[in-house]
Amino acid sequence: MCIRDRGFIGNYGILTLEQGKIQDVLIEDIYKIDTDYLADKYGYPIPYPLGSYLSQRHLHLRDANWWADLPTSAVFIQDFFKFETGRQVDGLLVLDPILIEDILRVLSPIQVPGHDKEITADNVTYEIQYQVHRNIVSMDTRKDFVSNLGEILMDRVMSASGDELKEIIKVLFDNLHERHLQLFANDQTMQQWFCNQRWCGETYATDGDFLQIIDTNISIKKVNFFTSSHYDYQVQIKSDDSLEARLEVHYDNPSNYDGWRGGPYITYVRIYVPYGSELVDASGFFDQVRTYNEYEGKLNQKTVFAGIVRTDVRSKHKVVLNYRLPSAIWAPGLYYSLIFQKQAGTPTIPAQRDVRGYPISFCLKDQTVSYKLEALSDHDSRVENNQLCYESDLTTDREFLIELLP
Repeated sequence: MCIRDRGFIGNYGILTLEQGKIQDVLIEDIYKIDTDYLADKYGYPIPYPLGSYLSQRHLHLRDANWWADLPTSAVFIQDFFKFETGRQVDGLLVLDPILIEDILRVLSPIQVPGHDKEITADNVTYEIQYQVHRNIVSMDTRKDFVSNLGEILMDRVMSASGDELKEIIKVLFDNLHERHLQLFANDQTMQQWFCNQRWCGETYATDGDFLQIIDTNISIKKVNFFTSSHYDYQVQIKSDDSLEARLEVHYDNPSNYDGWRGGPYITYVRIYVPYGSELVDASGFFDQVRTYNEYEGKLNQKTVFAGIVRTDVRSKHKVVLNYRLPSAIWAPGLYYSLIFQKQAGTPTIPAQRDVRGYPISFCLKDQTVSYKLEALSDHDSRVENNQLCYESDLTTDREFLIELLP
């Protein structure tokens, strides 16, 4: 539960298919291949601010899902994996514990040899973390529980009844939709199809407004068991028809000091906005906010506002950014559109599995008093005082379209 972009890579697996049939599954501890020696030999400089918090000079494979855009990370991960193992793969299948929990809700509880508890949807995430971080007999075998669980779960899926398979297929599609399962293929035709379904984890290319908030836990604690967020976003149409945005990110850390799980939540937050946006001011950051561009020259190029945020135990914290949006993202008097892209792998609160997405609110306010705002999106909305507001959540990516009538 240590979120990088899609989560810290704790284990890797090799899935071998032949003519559409599973031939072999191998699940291993990432540390068995990802050594300091090989990371230093590969020599990729570790991104800010991971280096100071991890005390490393070079990026390791386990942290290589650093980029918000999965295709960017996937190309890098495959090259790194081949360097460390000599093995070339044909693509990536990226998943997080929520998918495993959802599959276990369909199947009966699983018994892992040498483990006295039945593994269910309600305890699997905790048991994985406990066995890996607390119940350690040997560093060489500390993740054998995960490998054994994965192999048993795969066998159980393959022997599932027809009714169970129907439910599992539904679970897979739901998790693809909610970004708990993502796919990348080296075959360009297949990859394009994945992206067309919005399953490939790419950072979207948009003509309108865009927002994605990427939190990266750099405190090396499993405090994501407890933390949650909600987002308030407001855009104002100014008197000159320019757009000014205000984003509030609210963090809640109800944890106590508990060694491996609780503690202060220290996150490096990256806020992806339309390319060319200009930061006016910001508050609530532990350090100075950095502004830079990512994927420059590509269709999905974005401007990023980034900084470290600390939320102490049993505390709430708020980050606020005000910024100007580029004029190119909308046509005054016609339409305004927004894509709010979900961070893959969130939320991560095992105790609140009914919460499938962090809450968001979004308002478009017309300060010119020149337009009638009409919602064209299928979300709950209200209009008052020249302002149209939505209430929703990030169970999946959200899109908003507003028509501006004279």
